[in-house]
Amino acid sequence: MKTTTKIIERVCPRCQKVFKTKAYDILNINLNLEMKPKVLNGSIFDFKCANCGALFRNPYSIVYEDMKKKYIIFLNMEDKNYDKKIEKLEELYPEYKIRIVSDMMDLIEKIYIFEVKLNDKIITYLSYKIYQDVTRKLLDMKSPIKISKVLFDSFNPSKNQVNFGALNNFQKRIFISATYTDYKTLQNSLKYMQCFKENLGEYKIDQNWARRI
Repeated sequence: MKTTTKIIERVCPRCQKVFKTKAYDILNINLNLEMKPKVLNGSIFDFKCANCGALFRNPYSIVYEDMKKKYIIFLNMEDKNYDKKIEKLEELYPEYKIRIVSDMMDLIEKIYIFEVKLNDKIITYLSYKIYQDVTRKLLDMKSPIKISKVLFDSFNPSKNQVNFGALNNFQKRIFISATYTDYKTLQNSLKYMQCFKENLGEYKIDQNWARRI
């Protein structure tokens, strides 16, 4: 797909004025490599109010494509129905992974996972199990810290580590590591092998998906 733009409306959180601005509709990152850092640090979703000059971040729906690594991610912020578009993409690019996320952080996480060539289904399942384990331990400790989500952070093969970060109500930097051996064990597990394959119609690979398996 080629990169395309659209005009969207934003509401300034300071002066409450509504203004129109240009944004990406489809972003083919291979054709616009200069935008990759802005996606990964979230600044692609930063806006400046045309009225008062206030700077603010407000994510919007975007389709992110990486032709080299063969995946497409839909960031769906407006509960759009992408069924027909996905059906067409599956015909055009049968070898692509297609994902739908509804949060900016989930989009960034998926990109990082695919960058290091890991299976996002296994990573999502691992992060969910970590979420359950850490939440249980915090409750046992009667800690005021509450974990809202665990996200993939990085992969360090030389140290046999898959690293995760836990989002929490105190905005503390909490990092947890699993071993790459854990990842490989899940990858080779007869119990989960079918779950971790690409299955037609499975595009939302998130905590709810992990809970179901």
